[in-house]
Amino acid sequence: HEKIASCLIKKQATCKTQHHLLQEFLAKRREESVPLYNLVSLLSINSNEATEIQDCMEQTNKESTRTAMLLGKLTLGSSPNLKWSSYLNILTEMPSTMKKKQALIQEQKNRIDTANARHEALALQIEEMKREQQTLKQEVSDLEESIEESTKILDIWEAFREEKLPTVMQSVQSAAEVEQKLANDLMAQIKKDPSALAALSDDQSENPKLSLVFNMAGLTEDVITKLSSVSGEEFLLLTSLRGSDYDLGFHEQKDLEYCRTMLDCGQFPYESHKDQCVVCCCETEEELWNLLDEHSDDIDVSVLNLEMLKSHSITGPRALVLTRADMKSPLNCGTETKITKAIRIVLYLQRLHRDSLKN
Repeated sequence: HEKIASCLIKKQATCKTQHHLLQEFLAKRREESVPLYNLVSLLSINSNEATEIQDCMEQTNKESTRTAMLLGKLTLGSSPNLKWSSYLNILTEMPSTMKKKQALIQEQKNRIDTANARHEALALQIEEMKREQQTLKQEVSDLEESIEESTKILDIWEAFREEKLPTVMQSVQSAAEVEQKLANDLMAQIKKDPSALAALSDDQSENPKLSLVFNMAGLTEDVITKLSSVSGEEFLLLTSLRGSDYDLGFHEQKDLEYCRTMLDCGQFPYESHKDQCVVCCCETEEELWNLLDEHSDDIDVSVLNLEMLKSHSITGPRALVLTRADMKSPLNCGTETKITKAIRIVLYLQRLHRDSLKN
């Protein structure tokens, strides 16, 4: 009896230990079980169904599951709508469902990338369209302004056409005919003998007037009037002719000297020559100074500067006829050494000028 009692006590202790271990195992299973909200979202079921599946997960074998169903802990469905078969189908399809979900996620990411790329492209297009819109707005404004100006001109034209055009046409036609005859006669005389050009005040000679040369050279009406008594012979042959004798300004004297030089060498009129000569094409002080600066390696230009050229209106053609006396006054170059350097610059420009005459 004692042995039997001892054996029963040991067995009871073992059962208690096994029961304790089972309770620990179930508690651990509950701790490791999937949270309720995960089952709801994963399986697309309600919270009651998720709770029941968690209760099922606590059952360790079929026997305990059977017991739970017998006790009503796990509810049953009725044939043919068996509840746990339905749950099994859901769980069986989960890998496929999750795979589809992964594919859907990738597809959605791709669509996001496509949408973002399209958004950026549209943003660039919008900016471009805004710029184009601004350009078009400015173009419309300019066109409207042009239309307004043109409309004003058309209004003026209508009045002019009715009141003045016939008279103006007649006057301009007459001027064109006179200009053509004067120019033809002048060029013929220059080609024959420019010294035979008559003074403007000479009413006896039938030869073309020297004043036409001055006119073509761009001299003013005031200068032409002051030189009205000068003939072609005096102008070309008497070097004693000085602008100061006729109350001419410095730049007018230099223009007159340049005109005489070009007429004497057969280069009048000299528009075509200016297109070929690097000196004569310098119509402003800045252009002449740029030319001197370009050639500063070949000639010392330190005695001159742009301010000096501007103060005396020295252009390319006028520089060609500067004299030693001009370097003293009005240019005020300074010492004889500086004046000599300035004359060397003039001689250098004259060489460039003569080279163009050879071509």
